[in-house]
Amino acid sequence: MKQSERNILFKSWIENSIDAMITRIEPASSDASFRSYYRIILNNEDTFIAVDSPPEHENNRQFLRIAQILNDMGIAVPKIIDSELNHGFLIISDLGNNTMLDKLTSNNQHSSDYYKKAVSLISKMQHSGVSSHSELPLYDKDMMLDEMKLFVYWYCKLE
Repeated sequence: MKQSERNILFKSWIENSIDAMITRIEPASSDASFRSYYRIILNNEDTFIAVDSPPEHENNRQFLRIAQILNDMGIAVPKIIDSELNHGFLIISDLGNNTMLDKLTSNNQHSSDYYKKAVSLISKMQHSGVSSHSELPLYDKDMMLDEMKLFVYWYCKLE
């Protein structure tokens, strides 16, 4: 499928999935993946995030499962509003524009508090039995090396 056809299909799916008047759709953020994120702004100013995550490049079922596991642990993750996994389309709740980096640079005197909270969340995940979920891949040496290669591919743009 051509990218232009995919974009039309994605926009149509978003419009059919959101039961409200959409004012605009704008780019939201990016990451080191094939996913694209768009902020959907409704006429009442509520927002959602639409994710175009091509299934030939991304494991969307695993993404949904991990989101459920983290949510069950009480960890704040975007809520899955709708999904169409055959095409890799998702609508998730919008957690806002503020990033950890924004918090650290705007409020340097409290940076240690943010790091303590982050470490606390990591500890919570480790002690909540996430590793007991057999459907999740083991984060072993090979997986870690694959993840480290993403830095070279997406950030350094080397192959």
